[in-house]
Amino acid sequence: MSIFFDENSQSAIFEKKRSHFESKAPEDQGEKPKTQVNMKHIVIIGAGISGLSLAWFLQKKFQNRLKITLFEKSNRVGGCIQTVFKNDFLFEMGPHSLRSYGKATLNLIRELGLEKEMVFADPSAKKRFLYFNQKLHQVPSTIPEMARQPWIWPMLPSLLWEYFRKSQNHSEETVLSFFSRRFGKKITETLLEPMCLGIFAGDISQLSLKSCFPNLYAWEKTFGSVLRGLFRQPSQSGQIFSFRRGLETLPRALADQLNIDLHLNVTNIQFEAKNQNIEFVHPYPFEADHVFLAISPQEITHFFPNPDLKQFSTQSIAIAHLGYRKSILKQNGFGYLVPTKENESILGMIWSSSIFPTQNWNPEETRLTVMMNGSQNQNVALEAARSHLGIEIPPEHISYQILKHAIPQYTIGHAERVGNIIKQLSQNITLLGNHFHGISVGDCITHAELVANTLN
Repeated sequence: MSIFFDENSQSAIFEKKRSHFESKAPEDQGEKPKTQVNMKHIVIIGAGISGLSLAWFLQKKFQNRLKITLFEKSNRVGGCIQTVFKNDFLFEMGPHSLRSYGKATLNLIRELGLEKEMVFADPSAKKRFLYFNQKLHQVPSTIPEMARQPWIWPMLPSLLWEYFRKSQNHSEETVLSFFSRRFGKKITETLLEPMCLGIFAGDISQLSLKSCFPNLYAWEKTFGSVLRGLFRQPSQSGQIFSFRRGLETLPRALADQLNIDLHLNVTNIQFEAKNQNIEFVHPYPFEADHVFLAISPQEITHFFPNPDLKQFSTQSIAIAHLGYRKSILKQNGFGYLVPTKENESILGMIWSSSIFPTQNWNPEETRLTVMMNGSQNQNVALEAARSHLGIEIPPEHISYQILKHAIPQYTIGHAERVGNIIKQLSQNITLLGNHFHGISVGDCITHAELVANTLN
């Protein structure tokens, strides 16, 4: 499932010393970004995880040979990564966890000295559920679990038949079309569509399979089947983890340890790309060798009125946090998702206190995060807790917020749009961030490292 310490800081410049680390080769993530030779001063716009990670990797590689200036429009770093503490409850406004698969992310955590702050998910978090037919059903992850879940038995023939289905050569296909073609309507509607909702919270009839799930696209093309491709992958033992005081620990540590000029509350940035450099007019006049834009396509249009930028779409999502000072869940697990066909008012619910009990301030507390589309209100969350989980008592804490344009939607033509924009940009301007090169926190960190290591 996917879908911040509030800080009333003033514009500031953080200048902290950090150790220098030896540069490592990046992971292969496809097409390499444009490079700039002999850079002396670079500017990063956007202090989300992409911008901060890029600054770290550039500093790590160039050490004292590069001046880095980072501008952020808000009064805090971290972007969508935000941990809040309300009434002695810890809640995540954005991403809830990370996975220990990505080398770039784990290396970054180690270099920042955050290993002791890591907390790993409780073993019960391996249990994930779907809500349909007015009941929670555990999603099996092993063959023995399938045998104990009768609801999935009617779907097994279609699931197994995917192994033998003929592949088709589709250069661009929606997620809905691909899943329906490979697995059939029943599995798509009941199992696969809600899992996509947990990542993108959007309409799978509009999302691009190639851009959203490149591995599935590659497995059919290379092996002729998703299952064949899955069986050929090395086993992964990665774990779900966070930090004792939430995910915002990571961007805060980056901001604290970076030896750069970091400016908050900066708006109305103005610059013009020249032949070999970039000339800034606002927030103050200076020249830079390269600019990295770690911001949304909508924000980039303020600098470049490119029609392709207007074709990018996002999904707003409403989040309700419910806090109880007693243990009220009848079973533990990660949480549950709701198929669209059920016509329920929520997308799903994350059982935060069950996933990371070490983040509980009270050993008996229950923390629930309810995900809804942007038109719903907090009463919907309370009703879901009552009707889905049988929770009749009111929470000691409830908060509600609409996160506008929170989740990028990789719709049909996404990769082509990104490529066209890159071609039209000046050689000394580079795009990065989850709107372009992967939606997860790990994707952002990995791509930032790739960008940094391809610069000379």
